[in-house]
Order: sequence, then structure tokens, then C-alpha cells
Amino acid sequence: MLLDDFVTHFNKYRAETFVPGGSICIDESIVRWYGNGGSYVNEGLPHYVAMERKPENGCEIQNAACVDSSIMIQLKIVKGKEDEDRLESSRNDEEERSELNHGTKVVLDLTKPWNTSGREIIADSAFASVSTAMEVRKKNNNFTGCVKTATKEFPMKELNDQVFIERGSRAALAHIDERSKATTMVAWSWLDRNRRFFITTLHGLDEGKEIFRERLRQVNDDPNAPPDRVAIQVKQPAAIEQYYDGAGIIDNHNRVRQADLMMDRRLGTQVWDKRCGFGIAGMIFTDAFFFYQKTVGDNQDECPNEFFSGLADEMIDNKIGVRETRARVVSPAELDSVMEDNTNNEPTLRATLRVKPNAKANKDGTPKLAQGRCGGKCGQQSTRVCSKCTHATDPAQKQYFFCLPCKGKECDGWLKHLEWHKQNDA
Repeated sequence: MLLDDFVTHFNKYRAETFVPGGSICIDESIVRWYGNGGSYVNEGLPHYVAMERKPENGCEIQNAACVDSSIMIQLKIVKGKEDEDRLESSRNDEEERSELNHGTKVVLDLTKPWNTSGREIIADSAFASVSTAMEVRKKNNNFTGCVKTATKEFPMKELNDQVFIERGSRAALAHIDERSKATTMVAWSWLDRNRRFFITTLHGLDEGKEIFRERLRQVNDDPNAPPDRVAIQVKQPAAIEQYYDGAGIIDNHNRVRQADLMMDRRLGTQVWDKRCGFGIAGMIFTDAFFFYQKTVGDNQDECPNEFFSGLADEMIDNKIGVRETRARVVSPAELDSVMEDNTNNEPTLRATLRVKPNAKANKDGTPKLAQGRCGGKCGQQSTRVCSKCTHATDPAQKQYFFCLPCKGKECDGWLKHLEWHKQNDA
């Protein structure tokens, strides 16, 4: 339930505050988990996913990302069949969705905040089908996807029977609306290394940019002759070019999160909900990296590890929402009274009355206080001094700095200093 609420608030916040570009990519991510889980045991991850084509096993999260910025905009945790059926039956539009396949439902759920926006939805074979293209078009959006197994109403046989001679050869079939006589969908068969099938509601028969690849080929047949680098050119339609430009966005996001940030490996836990929470937090941190790349033009090539290290340092020192207290500026008359009190009373730990030399004033105009290393074992910077040992205003005399004792702090320098006063002042 806590994870569901986390995802719900994430989706709501991104839908309200983030405006994606013209294309949205649909794919899935895996949060690494190798502990207990599955429907056969009531312990651990409720729905454990293990697929040969995935580099990791664990919790599957279906997601949508902005193609232009690579930022995640919607998440959906994959659950077991019983939970999915229960959630589906509780929807108000259950009857309308009853005939739709699972991939179509996922696409509609992840792109719902941007219905009627005219954006292009790009998805791989796990979600692409004629049904998905039709339903997305009903929402006044466009769809481009790669078709493999969801071939219902797709002209797979007709396109597969076409004979192709070289890479870049293609064949297309268009669906034309009877009333408007306009083309609503185009199905493609295109030959690269293997024959691939696509469907689009946006692109026509326009030609796209050629693909240029360098490959090693054995041009010289002499014994022990080294291979040569050969440039291969492959023509492609604009629809397929657009698909490959956007389909790998989430895969690249996953690589940065798993290979560079590595929260799934570095933060050990035996609690599955913490692991899933760490995974979603990792996606947010990765979003911050891509956002930083897009907004800071001079740092496009910055290493992700350097960014994450700097982000961690800034988060540790983050004081947003914390009210800072400042030392009160006292008058010279009060300084004299302080000195008298220091002579007659017990030693106290007070803020120093000296200011930092050659330092800019604070935003409110008050001077910055002097700092010094704590006399205890921690050696951290502090602005508090012993009232009995430290002269208030004479810069020639030494100041005795100590940390403020608090719960959870190991430094006991001030307490030892008080014991020293008790022994020597008696």
C-alpha cells in the first residue's frame, strides 16, 4: 500500500508539473530483487518477474518517459493476475475496456494525463498492436510501434509474403477510412538484418534518413589478411526512423540507473518494499541527471557518477525548510557585562562575539561570526566558545571553540572541558 501511494503521488505530481515533448515512450524497468517472492509463498516480493531477455530479475515497473528529455512521467507497478483483475473490475469504464488486450490498457493508463494532446506514443512489441493504435487514435493522439506477437487484424501474412532482396527494402499497406477517405493507419514490413513489422497512425510513406554503420568485413581473401571496415547504408521510412529515435529512451534510462547509480546493488536490504522504493528513488535521481544535462549546456558530457556524487553531497548539506538561527548582535555595554559574568559565573558554551575578518555580511546585514575547530576529537567547525576561557573582543587572545552537545553526537570535548574547570577552578 505504501508503494502504491508513492507511485500515485509520483504520477500526480509529474502530470501536474511536467510538460513532455511531442513524443512519449512506453517501456518497462526492472528493480533488482533475488530474495523470496512470487505467488507460491506469502513472503517477500508479491509478484516476482524473471525473464531471460532482462539482465536482472525482480519487480517490474511499466513506465512512460518523455522522448525529448528522457525523464520518467508515469509509473505502474506490475502485479499478479488476481490483483490486476481486482483493480480492473473496480474501474468505472470496465465494460469499455473488457475487449482490449493488456498492452493496450497499459498504454492508455500511462498516457491518460495527455489525452487529446496530439502527441506521438512510441512502444515496443510488448504494447504495440492494431488495437493499441486504434484506441490511442480515439484519444486524439498518434501511435508508432513494432509488432511481433500481437498480430490480430495486422496484415502479417500479406507483408511477410513480400520478397526483399537487400537491406532497406520495404512494403506498406494502408488502412483508409471509408467515410473520409483519409489514411488512418499504415503497416510496414522492413528488412534490416531481419524482417521487422511496424504500425503507425502518424507517418505516411515519407523517406527517412539513411542509416550508416561501420562493420568489419573480410574483403581480402588472402590467408591471414585482416578484415576491413566497410560502411553499410540502409534506407528506412520516416516512421521507422521516428520509432528507433524514441524506443530506446527508457532502456538508456535503465542503464544509467543500474550501471552508474547502482542503488540496487549498493544499498543492501532484505525488505522487498524498501528495495522497490529504492528503485523508484533511483529513477528520480536519474531523472535529475537527465534534467541537468538538458538545462546545463556546458556539461552535456559529464560522467553520471560525478553528477550523482555531487548530488549526494548537496543533499547531505541541504537546509531547505530548516530555520537557521543567528547570534544576536550585542552592544559594547553588553560586552562588558558578559565579561563580568564570565569572571564570576560558571563557564557556559555561548556563541562567539567576534566576527569573521574580511567576510561578506549575511543577507540580513549581520556580520558573519568567527569559526574555529572544536577542541574535542571531532575537529569540526563551530561558532560556540567557552565563556570563561575566551575573551569577548580581544583578537589577540585565543578562542576555545567546542561543539554544542546533542543527542547522537559522539564529540564530548565540551563535557571534558567542564571537568577540567571543576578540577582547576576549585
